[in-house]
Amino acid sequence: MLKAITVLFKSFKEGSRLVSKGSQEVSITMEKFDKVLDIKIEERERKLQEARKKHEEYERNAAKEEGFKTVEEWRQHMDKITKELNSEIFK
Repeated sequence: MLKAITVLFKSFKEGSRLVSKGSQEVSITMEKFDKVLDIKIEERERKLQEARKKHEEYERNAAKEEGFKTVEEWRQHMDKITKELNSEIFK
């Protein structure tokens, strides 16, 4: 009986060690994924900022070319045109 209990405890100890090792491996892998995701997020944020800058530049140039004093005036004009087109299309 004592021998069976000793074997059982050794099995539990070995199982616990394996679970701990597996848990550590999962943690390491998750940290790697976390770093990869952080890099991807930073790249996407950078691309988004670049796209916003390009769009703002486009708006400034369009407003200037069409003779508007401000970008906001140009936007209002474009909104008006869009609404008119939509009302014609979706009668």
